[in-house]
Amino acid sequence: MKPLTIWVWTLLMASVCGIAQGQTDITHDKSELPRLKIVKLEGQQHPELTSIIVPTKCDEEGNVYMRSYGDLKPLNAPLYKFNPAGEKLAIYSLPSDPSFQPKGTGALGFAIGKDGHVFQLAVGEDGYYVLKYNKDGSFDSRIKLQLRFTPSTFQPFDSGEFLITGVGRGTEANPSHAIITAVFANDGAWIKRVELVEDKLFEQAADRGDADFIEPGQNEAGNFAVERGQMGRGSDGNVYVARWTYPAKVYVIAPSGAVVRSFDVTPPLDRRKPDALFLEGDRLALEYSSLRFDSRSFVMVIGREGQEPKAFDFSGLGSNVLCYRAPGRFTLLNRRSFLLAELP
Repeated sequence: MKPLTIWVWTLLMASVCGIAQGQTDITHDKSELPRLKIVKLEGQQHPELTSIIVPTKCDEEGNVYMRSYGDLKPLNAPLYKFNPAGEKLAIYSLPSDPSFQPKGTGALGFAIGKDGHVFQLAVGEDGYYVLKYNKDGSFDSRIKLQLRFTPSTFQPFDSGEFLITGVGRGTEANPSHAIITAVFANDGAWIKRVELVEDKLFEQAADRGDADFIEPGQNEAGNFAVERGQMGRGSDGNVYVARWTYPAKVYVIAPSGAVVRSFDVTPPLDRRKPDALFLEGDRLALEYSSLRFDSRSFVMVIGREGQEPKAFDFSGLGSNVLCYRAPGRFTLLNRRSFLLAELP
């Protein structure tokens, strides 16, 4: 099932310090980047953080949300909430429902909505759902989606609609690499498809077997640009979408489905693609994890319109960025603890 393929990527990202992004040879740019400065290492350690599924997310209060699968199947991994000091606040689990018990069912991803409400995108025995939770981790309700494609990432708008993006279903003989993005009502009904011009180029690249967009030699549906892409909620009420491309393509989409603007983010190291997206006020941050060929990890901080991009190295400080908060502070995962760092 395709959702499991998506999680294979996220699990590798969480368990391997460096991983190749596609098969493209990487130019080793030896230029030095300014480094984040350590502010504080929180002493509390959490054994469950040995097998996290990236990306992680955070809310307006700096609380961190992440999934960790441990001995469970990845699709059944619970979602944990921690405060900025690393104290566990809540656990969000799938409802104990027969439709989420069969093999291949479970949670595909999660999103943080307005006022810190938590949503999970899940596949059940009879289709796809958005699951809504209360702040204490208790299950609230479910919304069945009228989907016409296989979803990868999603984000609720402040106004209640959902933006969902994924890949067309195709057939076994003719698998689809088409990227589909659409707005859904708060009852799961399809409202509007969002046309993003560059997505057609990414589809064509996957069709011809480009290793930056599809696994070489595999005749199956999918497109790395969207499957490994990210979404986040902006304080302006729009949703920000980052494709897993070089340069990173960022779209700003309104609840109506209108594309407010788009821009490219070109990292200082050649061929690198973003692994996580964080938004804070009028700035956004893109995380770039280390690779098998290059152990450097860094984060790009950019204005909400793509202006003033700056890169900062966090190699050796932590394996992943967990949160980005004003004024220029980051929470990193350092082994099983939280490390607070800031811009130099």
